[in-house]
Amino acid sequence: MRKIFLLFLQLLPIYFLRAQNVSDDATSYNPHDLFAEKFNPPAGNYFRSAKGTPGPSYWQNSASYLIHATLSEKDTMVTGDVTISYTNNSPDQLDYLWLQLDQNIFKPSSRSVVATRYPGDYFSVLGKTNGGYQITDVTIIQGGKTYTVQPVVTDTRMQVRLNTPMLSKGDKVSLKMKFSFAIPLDGAGRFGRQYTKNGVVYQIGQWYPRMCVFDDVTGWNTLPYMGMGEFYCDYGNYDYYITAPSEMIVYGSGDLQNAKDVLTAPEIKRLAAAATSDKTVTIIGADEAAKPAMRPAAKGNLTWHFTMQHTRDVGWAAGKGMIWDAA
Repeated sequence: MRKIFLLFLQLLPIYFLRAQNVSDDATSYNPHDLFAEKFNPPAGNYFRSAKGTPGPSYWQNSASYLIHATLSEKDTMVTGDVTISYTNNSPDQLDYLWLQLDQNIFKPSSRSVVATRYPGDYFSVLGKTNGGYQITDVTIIQGGKTYTVQPVVTDTRMQVRLNTPMLSKGDKVSLKMKFSFAIPLDGAGRFGRQYTKNGVVYQIGQWYPRMCVFDDVTGWNTLPYMGMGEFYCDYGNYDYYITAPSEMIVYGSGDLQNAKDVLTAPEIKRLAAAATSDKTVTIIGADEAAKPAMRPAAKGNLTWHFTMQHTRDVGWAAGKGMIWDAA
């Protein structure tokens, strides 16, 4: 009996090992898939090495923006126009351009709304008809000629077909259009409006039609915007103007160019002190926010002018009860 028991113990691991092997054979899981070629980045070439560092022929296209936008509190709209100066540094001719229309996630028919199972109407757009962009007057300036085009819009992307292909290695084109959109109450992670005792605070991101990236790995990157994740954008220079009610403070990416037009003399003095300080300087304190004395005497609207160089994106916020620190 003892010998039989010992033999049983010796055979037991073999049985479980065989059972484990049978179980592995029955599943589709393959641990080697983790290291399959499709998981690795593309092989190195003249544009970039296999580890992603720039090669001897590396290039990036660039997109610079001139934007004029107006915030209307009456109908919670942003209305404006954008001129995009686009440079094709790639070795390829481009027959058409692709743009991102991030605001179109707020259309009831958007992929984002369809794909959001919980909590249902995530962006509060179902049953509404004014979500997303209204885009008009799309114009191309190319080779000294100006012509209008009818863009092809699909969800959060827009294709603009050129009369003449952009040439490779430095050809330029300008694209201009008018746009408007309603500011949703809930918005998305970087966008929306919040009601406070000192009025509405507007946080405005993903607010202008912008170029998709054309690169040497994918070509045109046209994945639809679903409301989550980050953004892949070309670098460029931004020159933009925000017109808002004169009682409001407007915060914008980059540098304010016309402080004397939109700030009071004490605010300008404090801002100048902050420019040379590595300690916090209060431009508008909590006890000063929303007080008429902190705004210029002008009635109606004021236009704030900002610039930012060699960047991927800009955003802004506006409100009457804003506190402002700087350093």
